[in-house]
Amino acid sequence: MSKHEDDLSNAAITWTNTMQAVFQPYAQCMLQATGGAIDLSQYSTGAGTGVADNIGSIRQHIDSGSMPMNSGGVDYKAIWAKANGKALFDRWYAAGYPQ
Repeated sequence: MSKHEDDLSNAAITWTNTMQAVFQPYAQCMLQATGGAIDLSQYSTGAGTGVADNIGSIRQHIDSGSMPMNSGGVDYKAIWAKANGKALFDRWYAAGYPQ
């Protein structure tokens, strides 16, 4: 592992520096699937639809494998796997999902 890769693997994961971009491909699909109840493009909202507002439900969906779901002919599960989404989410969640 190079020093750069080691620095990245030890870097703090935040909403702003990592997770917002990781969730971005799934935001529209999740809005549609939840009738607007979960907005993966926002950290937190006054309406309670952001990621931090729904972290427990999102965690359950990720752990069960129901998120991300494939939709509209897009293989979101492959995109998620390539982005190492679950491992990044797990690290971010364990750190208290910092903004």
